[in-house]
Amino acid sequence: MGLSDLFRKYGAKDYIYMLFNPETSKYEYHLYRGSAIPYKKLDKESRQKLDAKNEELIKNPNLINIEIARIEHEKKVNARAKELGAMGYSCSSTIIISDKPLSPIPEAFSKQLDNMLSEEHVLYGIHRTGMDMEYLEDTLENGLIMTGHGFYVSQSAVSLDQNVAYYPDNMHIKEELMHAHGYKGSHGSLLIRIPDEDLKAKNLFIEKPGEFKRLNPKFIVGYVPIIELPNGTVTIDRIVTLQDLKKKEESVDENTAKIPVVEEPTEEVNTQGRTR
Repeated sequence: MGLSDLFRKYGAKDYIYMLFNPETSKYEYHLYRGSAIPYKKLDKESRQKLDAKNEELIKNPNLINIEIARIEHEKKVNARAKELGAMGYSCSSTIIISDKPLSPIPEAFSKQLDNMLSEEHVLYGIHRTGMDMEYLEDTLENGLIMTGHGFYVSQSAVSLDQNVAYYPDNMHIKEELMHAHGYKGSHGSLLIRIPDEDLKAKNLFIEKPGEFKRLNPKFIVGYVPIIELPNGTVTIDRIVTLQDLKKKEESVDENTAKIPVVEEPTEEVNTQGRTR
């Protein structure tokens, strides 16, 4: 039985795919449910493709290490998804892509993000936004307003995933930050960081009678703006914190205080009511 026969038997070519087997250090064709297709059951064309792929492993043994590392990473991500699910948090399943062309993230900032996002036992997420500076400062200082999927949603039904996108693999956040424009033309994203101990305690929100819930500001790292470059591409290069905004305000106040006040000359009026 060749692959063409298997395709007819199982209904679609998408249900059969090539997979690396770490036990044999070779690629194999597998059915959608995971079982391997014996080599002798493959047609000539499929055998040739499989042989060529395995030949690459012989020529470049480092590819085996790359495949094994990928598999181990997938296991770790799947385990993290189950861990979050057990705590009551469902992860985002899709990554939003912007149609704007991207420029590389500056190396220093890219490393900063990698170091942050590689932290274990911590959930990172984003909230894409187009808020102005006044609202941004309020959010960083008092917390993110949790509107759920709309302002008319019952506050008792509001959950973290309705206003914050997060994944079992924190590294997805780096890409999401770059594509903030893809969600309603957002200008940037709030970067969220929540330790597992707080996730388990489920004490994430500030609640006041008659007001919307707010995500505690201690979980907001800062704001990552989309930077539009002269060549028409976009990138990210900084995290704006509440302290940054406060310093900027202080700087503006100081500069304003240094501006000399020039009084308008007053006209002297003589006793006959005429100006001199």
